[in-house]
Amino acid sequence: MKFDTWLDTMIDEKNLDRERVYTFGDNYIPLECIIENIKMFDSDTKMKVKNTLIKIDYRNGDILHFFKYIGEKMAIPSF
Repeated sequence: MKFDTWLDTMIDEKNLDRERVYTFGDNYIPLECIIENIKMFDSDTKMKVKNTLIKIDYRNGDILHFFKYIGEKMAIPSF
């Protein structure tokens, strides 16, 4: 299964609200934008994301915390 399809399936199975908005200072990023950004990662990074999400899910963790972490990296410019 392709990563993008796998990710969409996981989001749907978890009934996550793609319109959920994270706030980072003056930046507002919906979950859908974070998901679309992840889909643009290179293949190695996608595999790291997949492995991390699987580990979090296996341990009954909250995968939204991981998406928030990625969103924070998107919102904060790196110099």
